[in-house]
Amino acid sequence: MKKKISIFAACVVGVVCLAFGASAAGVIQYVQSEIRPDFTVVVDGQVRTFQNAQGETVYPLLYDGTTYLPVRAIGNLMGKTVYWYENEKRIELKDSTSTVTDADVIVDGQATPQPSADEISLDRAKEIALAEAGISADGVTFTKARLERDDGVQQYDIEFWKDGVEYSAEIRASDGAILSWDVDRESQQSAPQTNESGEISLDRAKEIALAEAGIGADGVQFTETQLERDDGVRKYEIEFWKDGVEYSAEIRASDGFILSWDVDHTY
Repeated sequence: MKKKISIFAACVVGVVCLAFGASAAGVIQYVQSEIRPDFTVVVDGQVRTFQNAQGETVYPLLYDGTTYLPVRAIGNLMGKTVYWYENEKRIELKDSTSTVTDADVIVDGQATPQPSADEISLDRAKEIALAEAGISADGVTFTKARLERDDGVQQYDIEFWKDGVEYSAEIRASDGAILSWDVDRESQQSAPQTNESGEISLDRAKEIALAEAGIGADGVQFTETQLERDDGVRKYEIEFWKDGVEYSAEIRASDGFILSWDVDHTY
């Protein structure tokens, strides 16, 4: 069934500048338009609101008597994934079960990377990253999800946020192997705090890092173990190798909280 969109207007609230392609030649023209939080978008009798990749509410724009919605909002309404082709400055909406960022897939370079028949899909790469993080898709905001080629290897570059924690992964398209993994909890405000006199030892920081890696100390080679201060925070920098895998951690000295975590599989 075709969706019907009704818009009810009240008053002018704000003014912003927009850039429009003034012709097929791609000439950019800057104009003034109004942000209209007073406009209500109703689809099939249901009020709809729209958000950007950071979870912030975005509103319709009014320019020269015409109402505009962000591409992400249009993708949401149509159930499409938004693709952005950097070189061509082209936006494409394709069938998908979810829309996660203003440009769900960012395609750089002259050629458009596409998975081959025997490679995993973008959605499967996202599932692998979420499974590695041990979280569900509920409340997740993807900030990057794209297929790219690095040294001849096709891999997915995935970044997403949940509950103030940032996760990053590089996933090989041929088999779904996680080539690198990073967890950054520095922005998590609810992390526990203790007084400085109760700081953990270097040995304890190493134990925490090994436990996070899920490995024992046998055969581990530590390449960096030092205590440093960064923006007033004392933390341990721990790097070590085992079985061809490199692990890196930043561990807060006050309570052993893992601020960042990286796993690099050197296949």
